Amino acid sequence: MKPASNDTSAMKKTISGSGGARPGAGRKDLPTKRRMNFTIDNGIADLLDKEPNKSALVESLLGIYYASKR
Repeated sequence: MKPASNDTSAMKKTISGSGGARPGAGRKDLPTKRRMNFTIDNGIADLLDKEPNKSALVESLLGIYYASKR
């Protein structure tokens, strides 16, 4: 008669940490949002209130402004 084996390796389950992607698989350069505060007059504020894409408008206007300063 063969002795009973205590080998339970087939029944063991490997549990990983918290799951998810492998370590180091994230984005290397995280995008950052820059917030800038400006004081503007009421006429410009009214125009910006009507604009659906305010950030793109302000970004393009700042680009034009700084390009004219060079």
